[in-house]
Amino acid sequence: MNETRGNVWVFGGLCLLALLCVVSKTTQFYGFALNDYDTGIYSNVAWNLANGQGFHSDVLGGSHLAVHFSPLTAIFAPFYTLFPTPMVLMIGQGLAVGITLILLYRIGTHLLDRSAFGARRPWILLGFCLLAFVYGPFTNALLSHFHPPTVAMPILAGCLLALIERRMWLLIVLVPLLIAAKENAPLAVIGLGIYAALVQDRWSTGSILAAIGLASLAVIVLVIMPAFQDTDWVLADRLAPFALLGKKTLYVFLLVLPLAFLPLLGWRAAMAALPLITVNLAVGYEAQLDLKYHYNDLISVFLLVAAMHGLNRLVGLHRAFLIPKARPAHALALAVVLALLLNKGRTPITDLVKHWPTPEHWALHHELAPYRKAPPDQAILAQSGLGPYVSSRDRYVMLRSTWDEEDLLPGDLILLSDLAGDYLINIEATRAKLDALDRVESIERSELLTIYRVRDEKDERRTTLITDP
Repeated sequence: MNETRGNVWVFGGLCLLALLCVVSKTTQFYGFALNDYDTGIYSNVAWNLANGQGFHSDVLGGSHLAVHFSPLTAIFAPFYTLFPTPMVLMIGQGLAVGITLILLYRIGTHLLDRSAFGARRPWILLGFCLLAFVYGPFTNALLSHFHPPTVAMPILAGCLLALIERRMWLLIVLVPLLIAAKENAPLAVIGLGIYAALVQDRWSTGSILAAIGLASLAVIVLVIMPAFQDTDWVLADRLAPFALLGKKTLYVFLLVLPLAFLPLLGWRAAMAALPLITVNLAVGYEAQLDLKYHYNDLISVFLLVAAMHGLNRLVGLHRAFLIPKARPAHALALAVVLALLLNKGRTPITDLVKHWPTPEHWALHHELAPYRKAPPDQAILAQSGLGPYVSSRDRYVMLRSTWDEEDLLPGDLILLSDLAGDYLINIEATRAKLDALDRVESIERSELLTIYRVRDEKDERRTTLITDP
């Protein structure tokens, strides 16, 4: 009876962590914590996919496949036919990370030694899920803007589970979905091959997976993406393997420190993360070495599984060298504390509190409602902090610091708000510049939202493009 009650509490705790992942993303939406880089980009692409315009990005001004290979975004297109809002992406991202936690628990039931942990094993596994919940590389992938590789985290966890449970049919289904997440996702497939070879001693399976990863990487980078590019790949200039060597050393150290170095004890499993880590080490782009962003989403799944292997190894050391029996649980508790401290206390809970919508946020949503419902062919220009909320249309333009009067066309609507963030333009300076233009008129001005319209003297019928809700 006590064991059953304990399992109920563990299950409830796991479901609570998963639910918090979803709720934290919905509060980001309602609290105006989104912007065009990158949630607005993918929201606009999902809308274009739902409306037969392929992977065109109005934010980027071309095919999104020229910058990132992310066909996985298409799974959201059917939902955008009914609900053309970035809330679809937020819920999808939250569910993906929550499901990953559940899959990590399932993986742990296979990896953690039942005889060593006994009745404490479900609680140890829940502790691992809590560790993931506060581990910077994992939780910051959730709390960053929408990116398809974050949605692929449960796909990667499912691939690992398929390897562990020897379900090759499931692996065959999931690997193509994983590859479709991003141009670097084939490196995760190579990582799966490393895991199969080094951890499971399945060298033939590992070789096949590695070959699939290498072949798909070559096809994506050398064939598919260049077909959509008019010039060199815009991200190619980030390549700088010998730059920022000190930060790169610190980056690797901080990947394993919050896990109490457990992945080093399970080094064979940790080697599966090496191909993806190498990509981050090959660039000179500082943000890619900062754990507060999304660049370690798939890496974190590999390292958390490696930490489980490491904890098993720690138990083995206990048996061999008579280390005190409570040490594995202490190591896990230490990892949770280290992860919290090194991530500066940021978790889905603290983000939920930070972005909890105020009455002003709700009022701004109300004022934006008629413009979100404007005809899809109505051109809207907006600051990046408003973009995700109004970019589900044919003609959306993100205002940049380089905008000029010549960029404004008759009938264009321009939206500005001090409540929504922006790092590309100065909102006050932009408002003053628009007020000074004779061909631009202010059609709505409140404490929260300013709407401008570019006059069209040749067509007076377009003077009223938006009606009150």
